Amino acid sequence: MNRIAAAALAFALATPLAACTESEDEFRSVVEFQDGMGFDSDTGAFRLVLSAERGDIGVGRNDLVLRVGFHDPNDAQAEGRGIPSAELFVDAWMPGADTSMQSEVEVTYLGDGAYALDNVVLTEEGVWNIDIDIAVGDMVEGASLAFEVEELDYQHRN
Repeated sequence: MNRIAAAALAFALATPLAACTESEDEFRSVVEFQDGMGFDSDTGAFRLVLSAERGDIGVGRNDLVLRVGFHDPNDAQAEGRGIPSAELFVDAWMPGADTSMQSEVEVTYLGDGAYALDNVVLTEEGVWNIDIDIAVGDMVEGASLAFEVEELDYQHRN
């Protein structure tokens, strides 16, 4: 009976892993990056606003600002009340490739729920998935976006 129970437990643990393969959730809808773009975390717990120091993201180093807020019950599109004590973890990777961000993102709290995400290095052109995990106390929430990243000519920008 113990072998049967152990086999059933092993099967039960392996089944969800087989059903949720990396390739199923690897490709996301690509959105166009817009400086100051607002979006919700994956299950809607937080309202997020993402900005880039240079106004866009591109190949190379990107310094971003992410504002994390609780939703305004009167206006779902508003930034909401800023959260000062969040822990943020950022990862970026290219779907269908063995390419991921190799840099360590430096997270610094700026005030009013805004966090600097410095040193987001994207090494090549193509679609990049950016995953952000947000921990506030016991609550952990994710946010995932996919952007088309291109080589940008920052020297000719004002």
